[in-house]
This record gives sequence, structure tokens and C-alpha cells, in this order.
Amino acid sequence: MRPEFRFDGIDLVINRNSLRYLLDFSLGRSVKSSFRINMFLIKDTLIVERCIRKAAEMIRIPDNRGFGHNFEHTFTAPSAGLGDSSSHHRVLRYKLGQLNCVVRFEVDACYHGGSEDLNKMSSSEESTAMRDDTIQADTNMAMTATALDFGLLSLQDDKGSRHSNTSRNGLASSLDSVTVIPRGAGTAQELTAELKTRSKHLSLSQNLPQLWFGRTPFLISGSHTKGSFHKVDVLNVDSRFEDWEKGETIQKGLQKMVSLLSELREITRRTKGGACVAVYEQSVKPHVLRFFELKQKKVPLPEHLIKEFWSDSTG
Repeated sequence: MRPEFRFDGIDLVINRNSLRYLLDFSLGRSVKSSFRINMFLIKDTLIVERCIRKAAEMIRIPDNRGFGHNFEHTFTAPSAGLGDSSSHHRVLRYKLGQLNCVVRFEVDACYHGGSEDLNKMSSSEESTAMRDDTIQADTNMAMTATALDFGLLSLQDDKGSRHSNTSRNGLASSLDSVTVIPRGAGTAQELTAELKTRSKHLSLSQNLPQLWFGRTPFLISGSHTKGSFHKVDVLNVDSRFEDWEKGETIQKGLQKMVSLLSELREITRRTKGGACVAVYEQSVKPHVLRFFELKQKKVPLPEHLIKEFWSDSTG
């Protein structure tokens, strides 16, 4: 927990999925679907807001897909006291090139493994601790994973929240209509896992960007035939991150993506009100990002949170 954290030195706040889309775009690949991102500038920090379709929208899914949520529900169990939780979200801080980034994403599970796996993992953790959990790429794209609790960040400062009803050590804190109930002992980043289902071969290369942006070391895949699962594989991909990011094609794509992110911040800075929209339409050729001003004034955070987590001296 980092309730004292300030965003003055943060260049970018974004979610993992948006980074994946922007990397594909930077690589010149056809992004799998059209997307829109809202962009706002708070002081000198670019806030990228993901826009998603309505959750209730029904989608026709082929036979080899659509078992992911049931697989997660059946093959995982919540930690003590977290049985009524619906999902687990984490926030990492790391650098992409020269950009200081805060990245939000959802984690499917944590994997403790057997005694042999734990021994291997402990050795890996010691090595990770020695190098400050940093993977250094050719273009200084260091990944220094620092887990932050985004919910508590919006509730407390180092003297206790001005907006909470109870102290930091209390059972609950509230901010306006939001209530945070501290539970669980926390999960080490080194134990986080992504779950996938497959009826055919699972492409590691297609999943590595998601794992890399979330610094998620374990990929757990369930093999099934029409929804009947017969095999579960666990793969530790942590050692593959460095080779992946140093590959010539990926490295060029990452460099282009960092340049694009910097340009997005400058475009937003020049836009009236420091807010705009970027739209990618898959059906439109050539593939481009189009930018629009927001018709209605919108801010990403309430003013009192901006004052609490950004210094007045910045911007």
C-alpha cells in the first residue's frame, strides 16, 4: 500500500489492454477490433481511459471459445475472507523508455505450485530482488514492478485520509459513495498468473505482450474438447520476457509505441481543455488513429483527488 504516493513524476496512467492495442498498432499489425480511448491531462500526467462496450451485450462465440470465466471459477479458489470478491486488479509502476508509467490490469489468479516449483520460484525471487525486479532492454525500457493499491491511493494521505470516516487501521474507509474494506494478506507479484483456455495449440507469442505489460510470470492453460477439460498446463514465462522484448521486431514496435505515447500526451496538451479522444477503426484502411475534441467537458477525477495526489507546483 502506498497511500503517500504522488503522481507528480508520473507521465502516463493507462490500462494494460490499451497498451496491447497501441503496441499492435505501432507494429503495423491489424488490431483485433476497433477501439476508442479518452485522454486527459492532469498537470503533466496523461490519463488514458479505456472505453468498452456494454457488459450486457450478447456476443455469439464459436465452440473453441467462451469457457474462460467458467474455467477460472472452477479451477481457482478465493483467499480467506475474499469469497465475495468479483475480481482482482493491480497497479504497477514501471518505465517504458523514458516514460514513467502507472499501469492497471486484472489478475486471474495466483499460483503457489508444488514444493519443487516453490524452490525454483524462491531462487528466482532472490535473483529478482538482487536486480531490483528490473529487466533492462536495449532502449532502456526497464520494467521495475512496484505494486500499488489504486483503491487506497484515492482514500488516504500520509496523515490519514481527509475524506475517510475511519483511520488507516480501521476496518473500512469511505470516500463519498465508495467504501473500501481491507481484507486479505496481499499477493506477491511473483505469484500472479494469467488463465487461458484452449481447444487447440496455445500461442505463447500471442500471449506474451499481455503477460509482459502486467509482469505476470505464470501462464496457466486448460485444454478442453467442447468444454470438457482434460489437461491443465502451468508455464513460468518470467525468463522469456527479456528475450521477447529484445527481439528486433518487438523492440522497434516498443520504441514506436513509446514515441506514440509521448505524442498522445502532446496532442492532449494542445487540445482545448486538455482532453480529447483517439479512435481506431479496424475496417478503415489504411489503419490510422483519428483524434477528436470532446463535445462535453469531462474530467477523469474529482478536483479534491487531483489536489490530494498532485502538487500545486506542477503544471
